[in-house]
Amino acid sequence: MRLQNLLLVLVAFFTFSCKEDIPCDDLSWLDAEIETLKQSELVEFFYVYQAEYKGMAVFYVGNCCPNCSTVAPDIRNCLGNSIGTLGDDIESDKLKNGKIYWQPDEFACTLK
Repeated sequence: MRLQNLLLVLVAFFTFSCKEDIPCDDLSWLDAEIETLKQSELVEFFYVYQAEYKGMAVFYVGNCCPNCSTVAPDIRNCLGNSIGTLGDDIESDKLKNGKIYWQPDEFACTLK
């Protein structure tokens, strides 16, 4: 009987504790993305935003470019995999604790 209770507790623990916990130890894909942005002639309009979505850290590249045709950004997890598009698959109000992760020195955007 004790063994059954222990197994039940372990199953419940693993069932309810398994979120998409992806460690953000290696963001080399994001560093490469930022290096690409730094080479752009429009770098002053771009930034990288970080937030939490469903308990995991997510990132997206945004811009405030006044003369650019812009599509909604992909939301990426810590591995750099797209988990959806901002505004289509993921509503902005579902992103919590957001902050600017990177912006250029000559940043032209005014963000709230």
